[in-house]
Amino acid sequence: MADLTTTVLDSEGINLVPTERARVGAILDAIGRAANDTLLGGPDLADDPVGQQLRRDLARIGGLLVYASMVREPGGISEQNLSAILKFGRQLRVRLDRI
Repeated sequence: MADLTTTVLDSEGINLVPTERARVGAILDAIGRAANDTLLGGPDLADDPVGQQLRRDLARIGGLLVYASMVREPGGISEQNLSAILKFGRQLRVRLDRI
């Protein structure tokens, strides 16, 4: 019997697993909030080239909050874009589960 992760990854439909949107939204939200909290709560690294790169990377990761809100709001995003975000979230969830 296939586990839930395999079933979700193998499915092409968007709403085959009713809680998938909530799960992907929660993952993206948690990562985005952690990145934003680190960025806002960390020291000012503007003079250090590595620090500047770190701030840029954290800002990009923090953008996952936008995807989280898109996934959670039905009808707020095209099927094609929603499918791409959910695929990304599925892959991210599988990789996080391996850690």
